[in-house]
Amino acid sequence: MVVQWRIHLHSPPSAVYGLLSTDDGRARFWAEEAVERDGHIEFRFPGGQYWRGRILSQAPPDHFRVEYYGGTTR
Repeated sequence: MVVQWRIHLHSPPSAVYGLLSTDDGRARFWAEEAVERDGHIEFRFPGGQYWRGRILSQAPPDHFRVEYYGGTTR
């Protein structure tokens, strides 16, 4: 499975970074729940889907990279 996203946000990088890099932000923007534990994010989606992805790199306020479905990165 290849997941591709392309979005354009009218928000400063620091606000977007907060949505991607925090448990509360990811729960608002990305998944029902997405808790960081031991360098990984445990995603829980509607319908019971689950994914555990490793955080690959972080450079606030404009770079957050995580392993996602099928080995893709976001």
